[in-house]
Amino acid sequence: MAIRWIINGYFRSGTTFLWDRFHRATKGDVLCLYEPLHPDLHVFLENDGQDKSGRRLHHLDLWSDYLRIPPGKRQQLLKCHPNRSGNCNWSWRELADYLEILHSLDKDVLIQANRLHYDLINVIELTGARVVHLVRNPVDVFHSIRNAYFTNAGQFRGFARRLAYPFRGNHAFETVHWMNRAINVFPQISTALKNRPKGLLPCFVPAWIGANHSAIQSVYSQRGMVCVYEELLLNPVKFAEDLQRHLGTLFPITMEGVSRTSEKRKYSEDWRRFHTLLEFCGLEYEWSAIKDVVEARKVEW
Repeated sequence: MAIRWIINGYFRSGTTFLWDRFHRATKGDVLCLYEPLHPDLHVFLENDGQDKSGRRLHHLDLWSDYLRIPPGKRQQLLKCHPNRSGNCNWSWRELADYLEILHSLDKDVLIQANRLHYDLINVIELTGARVVHLVRNPVDVFHSIRNAYFTNAGQFRGFARRLAYPFRGNHAFETVHWMNRAINVFPQISTALKNRPKGLLPCFVPAWIGANHSAIQSVYSQRGMVCVYEELLLNPVKFAEDLQRHLGTLFPITMEGVSRTSEKRKYSEDWRRFHTLLEFCGLEYEWSAIKDVVEARKVEW
C-alpha cells in the first residue's frame, strides 16, 4: 500500500474535477488526498478537520480523507508540511520526507496535486506511482484564475481584492511564486523580466509555460500520461477509458454529467498578448513543445 496514483496540473486545469470523480468511484477503498502541498492544509490538520478552508473555492469536502489517516501520521504530516508559507520554495529533501509519510500508509493513496510540476520526475522515482498530468488552454486558465480570485470571491472579498490588486494581484494562485520557479529553470526569462509589464498576465505566462513544460518532460520520461482538459469536454467516455487503462485502476472511472461539446471562446486580444509575452520571455521552444502534445491528443486551442 502506498502512493499509487498522482494527478497533477496547473491551477484551474481540471484536476479537482478528476479528484472528485476518483473520490466517488473508489467508495472509500482509496485515500484520495486533495492538494497535500496546499498552504492551508496545516490549519485543517491542526484543528482536526474543524477548519472549513478546504470548502472556500469548490464547496466540496476536499480534505475529508485526511481525517482517515491515523492521528500519529497526521501529526507527522503537520510537522513536516513543506509549504506553510505558500512560497513553493521547498527543497527536495523536505518534499521527500513529507511524501514518505503518505507513502508509508496502509491504504492505497491517490494524490491530486497542483504543485509538483518541477518535482515530478523525483516523485515518480520515489513512489513508483502512475502519473497523469492535465494541461488546459492557457487563456481559459488565465480567465478562470482571474474569475476565481475576483468574481467568485463574493461581493465584499471580491471588492477588497480589487482594491489590493496593484499590490497582491500577481500572487493570485501563487502565480508570482511559480514565475520565480520558472526563472530558476529557464534563465533566459530573468533578463527579459527585468523590464516586464506589470499585471497578472505577464507573471502568468512564464509561470504556466514553465510549470507545464517541466511537468510534461518529466511525465514522458517516466512513461506517464499527459491529457488535455478539452478532451474531457469533447469525448468524456474515451477520456475516462484512456485514464483507466493508463492508471490500471480496478474501480470504474466515469465522467457523467460532462457536456460532449466544448464552448468555443477565442479571447483574441488575450491570445495576442499571450504570444507577445511568451516571445518576450524567450519561451517559444517550450510553448511549441506543449502545443505538440496538444496536437498529438487531437485537440485544437
